[in-house]
Amino acid sequence: MRHQRLSFLVAFLVASIAVPVLAQKITATIRGTVTDPSGSVIPGAKVTVKNEDTGLTRTGESNSEGIYSFQELPVGNYRIEVEQTGFKAEVRSKIAVNAADTRAVDVQLQTGNMTEVVDVEVSGLAVKTTGADISGLVTGEEARELPLNGRNFMQLTFLQP
Repeated sequence: MRHQRLSFLVAFLVASIAVPVLAQKITATIRGTVTDPSGSVIPGAKVTVKNEDTGLTRTGESNSEGIYSFQELPVGNYRIEVEQTGFKAEVRSKIAVNAADTRAVDVQLQTGNMTEVVDVEVSGLAVKTTGADISGLVTGEEARELPLNGRNFMQLTFLQP
């Protein structure tokens, strides 16, 4: 009986001090700075981020330093549109973000009519230029092609630094 109580007490203590694992991140961040042709920041610019795959749309404004940030975005391809009175609208499309990515997409607005739109397609980023975290993405193809001993998925963790 005493052993049973002790086992219950130990199990209760372990369960009560367990904390969730916060190291795994399944979302991404897109941030950047909005500037004019002279390099001066543009505060209050309307910034719209749209997931090209699902249609998820978020809207915000650049702050007093011209910086915008959209956090907790689901993985996918995004389109960013930046508008400000007196400037041409700027559009960046095909911005791919993966889990735990922080993509910096700086936008320079050109002066002109508001009816003109500049559309720029963003290519894949080979070098991570923002953040100090260590993360990576193992694609489904890589997982299928690897000679995993016993098909243990935990061996995929050795692919990342």
